[in-house]
Amino acid sequence: MMIALPLSYDVVSTNEIGQLTGLSLDTQPSFQQEDEATMNLLGCYLREIDCYPLLSEQQERSLIARLAQGDGTARTRLIEANLRLVVSIAKRYQGHAQNQQHFSLLDLIQYGNTGLIRAVDKYNPTFDVRFGTYATYHIKAAIWRALDEHGRLIRRSSYQIEQYRHLDTLTDDLTHKLGRVPTLSDLALHTGQSERSLTLIQAVDQPPLSLDAPLSSTSDDAVLHETLASEQSPDPAEALCEQERVQDMQGAVTILLAVLTQREQEVITCLFGLDGKGEREALAASEELGMCRSRVYQLFHSAMSKLRRAACAHGITCRVFEPCA
Repeated sequence: MMIALPLSYDVVSTNEIGQLTGLSLDTQPSFQQEDEATMNLLGCYLREIDCYPLLSEQQERSLIARLAQGDGTARTRLIEANLRLVVSIAKRYQGHAQNQQHFSLLDLIQYGNTGLIRAVDKYNPTFDVRFGTYATYHIKAAIWRALDEHGRLIRRSSYQIEQYRHLDTLTDDLTHKLGRVPTLSDLALHTGQSERSLTLIQAVDQPPLSLDAPLSSTSDDAVLHETLASEQSPDPAEALCEQERVQDMQGAVTILLAVLTQREQEVITCLFGLDGKGEREALAASEELGMCRSRVYQLFHSAMSKLRRAACAHGITCRVFEPCA
């Protein structure tokens, strides 16, 4: 049995929906985003289920006993009497962090109704728990499953969801008992788990962060992705090794250049860009140094011959000083 929402409806005011759900619509942005048709459909549904009387404890026991005998009428009556329980639970998830796609209250109610039906079909009178408590568990579970399947960018395992729901229930219970929101220490004491484990469980409910999100409310420019390492950025260890290699090469070049004449040093410095101005062609070097291009080639070959001998003598290996093929 699926709880069908009405196909026709009358115009319903937001004030009336607020009275039926107990919500303050002025503070519920999700309601403000609903279109008029959805609002009217929701109002019609809420008025319809408001007509179903609540059950006394004795009436509930009687229906459950009849349900155990296969009485379909008792099953329907038990479902109808608890539809308002579904609404009260579903409305808690409208502004929930898990609700990434901003499901309407109608969607959440439908998900919760499937959990209610499952609870009615699985409940056993021998259970040491009231039906309302048992139904609440299944209603929440159905909504959680739906939100995780359809509302998250990142899927969570059923085990993770179950862990979070148990912790969420314990948090609610301790809040009522202690008169305050329990700390991680309180939760650890009652669960026997470490605070780190509880923190990881609570993280299941955290929404994904946008890489364009600001780092803080006071920051106008800095965003999250600016703090992340680029895939093109060198590894720090590799960058350090490269820096040391360059420093070693600079030291070796200084030693080797000492064997050259002044003009040979000028040619090598110009052609290899050792002055930081970049490598220059022979023609550009000849114009810069005020000599003909053939003289540049002559000094270059003379210098390279000296550099290779000096490198060999000092045990320095450098591909630049190796003879060209």
